[in-house]
Amino acid sequence: MCNNEHLKWVNMAPLIFWADLVTVCLSIGYSPYFMAHGVEVVPPLDIVEAIYLLPPLNVPTSTEDLIAHHAQQLQKTLEDIHDMSARVLKARKQSVAQFVKCFSSVQDYDLSIGSLVLVCNSHIKKELNQKTKPHFLGPMVVVHCIKGGAYIVAELNGAASKLRYAAF
Repeated sequence: MCNNEHLKWVNMAPLIFWADLVTVCLSIGYSPYFMAHGVEVVPPLDIVEAIYLLPPLNVPTSTEDLIAHHAQQLQKTLEDIHDMSARVLKARKQSVAQFVKCFSSVQDYDLSIGSLVLVCNSHIKKELNQKTKPHFLGPMVVVHCIKGGAYIVAELNGAASKLRYAAF
């Protein structure tokens, strides 16, 4: 942990001791903390932050390396947190860009008169037997565009509906 810099030992010792107490012993199968208190320890760190602070550990590993890994997770510096935050933000932006690329459903619903449309049968959404009912009605034809984005639609035979429909 100290990379042969003995002056760092003062700061690293509490982290090493804590990590040693909560690490499961190979011969016993319990951690010293569990043997003393009867419960597993709740680490004093945010598990999401701890995952991003260090690269993954090679499995299987030695007990010494595992204790050092736990101690490094406890030793979070401000630079580590800023780096982690930047990586998380970058990953979120990439995820949003990928989602928009794959599932972009934002469309211009400026329907013209004479367009064929399907009308969502939204009143069945609250019913328990909605699987057997039609989810869309139509096709219908747009006969009039109302200011504000609503439409009057008619059956294909020309019978206009008294209802107004929003485009979505």
